[in-house]
Amino acid sequence: SARVSTLTRCETRTTFTEASPQISFEGETDRVYLRTPYQLQIYDNQEKRRIMITKSFLPDAVVWNPSSVGCARIGDLSPDDWLKFVCVEVASIGTPVKLAPGEEWSGSQRIIAEKEVDQRCMEIARSSL
Repeated sequence: SARVSTLTRCETRTTFTEASPQISFEGETDRVYLRTPYQLQIYDNQEKRRIMITKSFLPDAVVWNPSSVGCARIGDLSPDDWLKFVCVEVASIGTPVKLAPGEEWSGSQRIIAEKEVDQRCMEIARSSL
């Protein structure tokens, strides 16, 4: 199972506020978070690793997981694959970037997977189950 951290108190399109410092998935999930922190963290309890996403000029994030029903609609996924992944996409949704002809814009993300995560991090992730 995976948990996504550091998305607390971020607004979504439906003006929902995440109550927990970590979110987990019980079924289909597709959420837009506005004005997220510059660094997002995914804790992978099974692999005992943390995935860090550091972003620049991309203030928002989309978090989704298709559930077993959604996996059935995606050709290369098995029905239980939804238990093995989460998709976190950084974006500029709340304030879309508009460019005139000839203008340029740049945004970036850096993704780092840390294999041996500090045991305290994993304990915090487990305690929020």
